Amino acid sequence: MMLSAYYPVLVLLSAYYPVLVLLYAYYPVLVLLCAYYPVLMMLSAYYPVLVLLYAYYPVLVLLCAYYPVLMMLSAYYPVLVLLSAYYPVLMMLSAYYPVLVLLCAYYPVLMLQVT
Repeated sequence: MMLSAYYPVLVLLSAYYPVLVLLYAYYPVLVLLCAYYPVLMMLSAYYPVLVLLYAYYPVLVLLCAYYPVLMMLSAYYPVLVLLSAYYPVLMMLSAYYPVLVLLCAYYPVLMLQVT
């Protein structure tokens, strides 16, 4: 007679038995989540940043792989800045590259004719 009063509760518990077993199995995880709730909330504020970092993960891995190269290039940063300042001049010279190559190739001949 006493069990029949709790029959609806027992039916509900039996329906949610797999959920209850899972909750019991993950109880330590749930306790940790509750303990780190403030940290998780802070991280959720940075969610867009984390998504961007995840999206650019391959790029970040490449940057880490080429870190020594990048450090070497940073040593030559002033040279690179100068080159970028003279980029239009360099592009103009590259248009005349075949002429410059020919001049260099025939330089000895030209010097002989001058003297």
